[in-house]
Amino acid sequence: MTVRVKPDDPDFVLIGGTNLFRSTDGFATAPSDNSQSEKNKFWVGGYAKANDISQYPEQHADQHEIVFDPSDPNRVWVGHDGGLSVSNDIAASSVTWTDKNNGYVVTQYYDVSIPENENDNRLMGGTQDNGTTFFEFDRQLSETLDSQDISFADGGYSFFTDNYIIVSNQNK
Repeated sequence: MTVRVKPDDPDFVLIGGTNLFRSTDGFATAPSDNSQSEKNKFWVGGYAKANDISQYPEQHADQHEIVFDPSDPNRVWVGHDGGLSVSNDIAASSVTWTDKNNGYVVTQYYDVSIPENENDNRLMGGTQDNGTTFFEFDRQLSETLDSQDISFADGGYSFFTDNYIIVSNQNK
C-alpha cells in the first residue's frame, strides 16, 4: 500500500492498494453511492470500475509507488505490478493513463510445473494477475513456442498428470 499527498494541495490524497483511489478532501467524504460519477471522483486506477477482473485502461492493479512530477503537481507516475503508468492530470474528472513500459512485460510466477516425463516439452505456471501460462518448448530450436493463458485472475499451483492439466487460481 502507498499513500501520497499532492504537493500543492494537502487535501488531495492518493491511496494505492489493489486499486488506486483519490480524495480532494483528505478522505473526509465517502462516496454517496455506487454510480459511475462517484466512481470517477474516487477510483482512478487498478482494476476496471466494472464488476470483472479487467484492468483500468493503461494502468494495472497492485499499486506500489506514487510520485508527483516536481515540475507539474497534476502529473503523477505510479509503479504497479504491471510496470509504470503516468497520468498528465490526476485531478481530471475522469483520469486517463499512459502505459510507459515501452515493451517491458512483467510476469510474476507463484508456481512453475514441469512434467515428469523427460520427453514432454510442456511447461506451465501460475502468475500473479495473469492466470496460468502454458508453454511448449521446441528442443530443436532451444526456445519456447507461443504461450497460452489457460486460466484467469491470479494463477496458483499447477500440475501435469498423465491425461490432464490441473490448475488453480485465486479470483479477487
